[in-house]
Amino acid sequence: MACCKVLKYLVIPFIFLTLSLNAINVGELNQNNDHGFWFEENIHKDFKNNWLYYLHFEERWGNDYKTLWYFEHWSILHYDLSSQIRKIFCLKPDSIFKSFSIGPGFAQGWTLNKNTKGVFHWSEANRPEIAAFVTLQWNGWQLQERIVAEYWRYITKHYHSFVYSRLRTWVNSPWKFTCFKINPFFANEFFLREKKSNQTGVFYENRFRIGVNAEFFEHFTGSLWWKLRSFKQIQNDKQVWFNNYILGLTLNLNF
Repeated sequence: MACCKVLKYLVIPFIFLTLSLNAINVGELNQNNDHGFWFEENIHKDFKNNWLYYLHFEERWGNDYKTLWYFEHWSILHYDLSSQIRKIFCLKPDSIFKSFSIGPGFAQGWTLNKNTKGVFHWSEANRPEIAAFVTLQWNGWQLQERIVAEYWRYITKHYHSFVYSRLRTWVNSPWKFTCFKINPFFANEFFLREKKSNQTGVFYENRFRIGVNAEFFEHFTGSLWWKLRSFKQIQNDKQVWFNNYILGLTLNLNF
């Protein structure tokens, strides 16, 4: 019941923002030096028998914060194999290894794209996947690796589907300040996809993030962050790297 209330408070504002911002005229969306705002909402649920569930919503604005150009929902059901790994490798509870989980996931995303006539329209894609999470900890520092392999399957016609993978390294510092346990962190994620003649090569995007985490209530946390998004595009038959500068807010519900 509590989960339904949370979803209601997340989805209703999301629908309102989608409808209201869709009418805004698009200018230099996702061009070099564009500034944006990304909003992430996550729900983490621990089930019995080592199963975990992750539900993610995300909305992205660009064109100097004025245009909603992307939104998605993303679910992952993964299984915690930490105890089995400790037994196999004789790892003690106080070792650097903390957890490992793996499982299937599925996402749907909608992107505002420009067609060959220069007109913006929404494209839709489904993304079946498999994801793995590894967490290590040493002297208060925590490192989490997230490895995801996905098939980006376009529903909208005239777009080429592709297979890609993404690897994110997230590092939480050992420092926590004030009663909200404000905790600095940094992260980097790079993206690789299968090489096709009409695309930009295998390595086509990198995202660097720096920010702070905070604990508001027992099961409710959040983070405020800044991100440098570097991505490759084709211009005049040449591969060109663009940079976007992004402010972001993440809210997490854990139960």
